[in-house]
Amino acid sequence: MVYLLKYEWHKFIRTKKNWLVFLLILCSFIGYVSFNGYQNHVYTEAKTEQFSKARQNAMYDITNMANYQFLAKKEKDKQYYGNAIEYFKRLYSCANDLYRDYSTSAVSLDDLIQWNDLLIEGKIKKYTIISYTTYSLDYLKKTQKEYRYLKKNHIPIKHSPYVCTTSNLAVNLSNHYLGAVLLILYFLLIFDIFKEFDQGVYKILFTSKYDTLKIILTKVVFSIFLLI
Repeated sequence: MVYLLKYEWHKFIRTKKNWLVFLLILCSFIGYVSFNGYQNHVYTEAKTEQFSKARQNAMYDITNMANYQFLAKKEKDKQYYGNAIEYFKRLYSCANDLYRDYSTSAVSLDDLIQWNDLLIEGKIKKYTIISYTTYSLDYLKKTQKEYRYLKKNHIPIKHSPYVCTTSNLAVNLSNHYLGAVLLILYFLLIFDIFKEFDQGVYKILFTSKYDTLKIILTKVVFSIFLLI
């Protein structure tokens, strides 16, 4: 079988068409990885900016609530604004933690859960939090359920869906048109590897010495090697 693998390798590197297709795949993949890295940078910068603004908005809301509390005549209103101040202080603290997380590309799942809890609380208590989120209460609850599932099952979360890991690249590529293009190019290589079964010279040289199953297995192994 080692001899067959050597044959497949020498045949592959001596075929110009295979080299062309292989280089196209390689260049496309390198370009995709680079673009994925750019998306990761943009996403992280956007999240950092989002929580930086959230901190500023929270400070603004704390100041406003304090002014409203000072001007309020009824004890009920003073209590309402006092609770709002405490809420926005917690919101500021959490936004600050998430700003630090995204700045260092190390997001804490606990911080995300706390942030979502605060947004849900704000929605329920009818606080004006449009500057913090535009998502509906149902969406926030759904997201919170997903976060809690990750925490319960000790599944780590990345700071960005575009982090350049093998699993992330594979998932993103499968959802991208480029993935289909690379798959087509790969199948062109596979076709070239298997097509010689119809050539008489190949049969004379190899079928007499090795059984067909071993030849097919060799070609499958070599195809997987190219994929890796």
